[in-house]
Amino acid sequence: MSRTPLPSPDTPASSFIDATVALAAGISALGADIRLLDETDLAGRDPGSHPLNFGAGLLAMPGNTEALQALMRLCAERGVPIVPHGGRTGLVGGTISRPGSLALSTARMNRILDVDPLSRTALVEAGVTLQALQSAAAEHGFEPGIDLGARGTATIGGMAATNAGGIQAFRHGVMRHRVLGLEAVLADGTLYSDLSRVVKSTSGYDLKQLFIGSEGTLGVITRVVVQLTPLPKARATALLALPDTEAGLSTARKLLTEIGGDLLACEIMWGSFLEMNRHAQGTLLPDSFAAAPASLLIEIAGPDDAAAQSRLDGILAALWDLELILDAVVATSETRRTALWHLREDMSVFEAAYPGHSSFDVSLPPSRIADWLPKLDQRLSEVEPGLTALVFAHIADGNLHIIPRRGDCGPEVKARIGAAILSDLIPLGGAISAEHGIGEAKRAAFETFVPHTKRDLMARVKAALDPEGLLNPGKILPVPENAA
Repeated sequence: MSRTPLPSPDTPASSFIDATVALAAGISALGADIRLLDETDLAGRDPGSHPLNFGAGLLAMPGNTEALQALMRLCAERGVPIVPHGGRTGLVGGTISRPGSLALSTARMNRILDVDPLSRTALVEAGVTLQALQSAAAEHGFEPGIDLGARGTATIGGMAATNAGGIQAFRHGVMRHRVLGLEAVLADGTLYSDLSRVVKSTSGYDLKQLFIGSEGTLGVITRVVVQLTPLPKARATALLALPDTEAGLSTARKLLTEIGGDLLACEIMWGSFLEMNRHAQGTLLPDSFAAAPASLLIEIAGPDDAAAQSRLDGILAALWDLELILDAVVATSETRRTALWHLREDMSVFEAAYPGHSSFDVSLPPSRIADWLPKLDQRLSEVEPGLTALVFAHIADGNLHIIPRRGDCGPEVKARIGAAILSDLIPLGGAISAEHGIGEAKRAAFETFVPHTKRDLMARVKAALDPEGLLNPGKILPVPENAA
């Protein structure tokens, strides 16, 4: 099949406009259930996490799988690159689109098709938000087994495409472990459908796993079967002041050993992170928290409120006796619980304090964290004297979120900061991206630190499923030279 070459950055703006108008006319002529938004329409809409998400100047919103297939076939015939959009909450530039391409949103494909309590599964369209699925599952006494701060905006299709993790990953795994089946449309419009609703399946290659974590570079996910887990009947929440990082790791280890699946959350925040949020939000905490090197937010389950609270009280008493905590604040109401979680989940103060800052989402075996963090401080100070980072982590699974306390500093300094943070993660058994993906923002790091064999095999898979390189070009893998 002949392919229209991708436009170069030097292509005149008028050519892009003409091509966009022609593409819009072609999409309209399909007669399919597709809503189109042009530059005028998009000017009043929130682009999400990156200002260039609407750079294509044209956003297509199909209403069903058949319409999406027709759209993909048209784009394949015309050689138009497609950039899939979910909730646009990603932090690595995975939904950036540019003139000459088409942004494709699954927002209108937002139906919860079925919740089956017996098989403990839900079949949903890709545009369903995590919060909507959580609400639907809760009506049957279940939850999806995954939770994120962006639950109100993040979509199930986008979460599958990025292999999202979140707060409950240490209990139920990441999105790869929650998806039993999925449906996706390939670059040429071919429909791949494997909507299995069973846990046991050994029928050859598990091809759905190729699409999970592919960031829309291999196909556009349209429907997902999510495995559900019983919803805790009650929960008790507390924020603990820690004497040091090792105490946080010891506490997590003790909780995982003694209460196992009843540990719902275990989130650590190092001092400067908590203090900035506490002051910004006006949250009242004892003075001991200001002096503590770190704090741990824990949540445990129980058969009812009284039992959960009693269990938490016993845990706190044991931690006191072991000198693993300096102080504790217990959430005695849902309002207080929400306030404690807001300390952990609100990122707005950091975005305001360090505009244009870099952020890093990495992972290490938890046993490595206490030794690694001081070395990180040393390496950052070598990049720039006095440079430190704000850090919080899903400590039970080793996922650290790192925000260098530096605004936009130019590509050279950013690269040096990145090297300081990422250089030894893989040799230590960790990962340079834990749950946010690679996108465009982390592609240079991916090419630098991920072994060549892995990158080469990924490029071969990409070439097999998307030989023309039309799906989300430039994300994860570089655009092949013959695609320009």
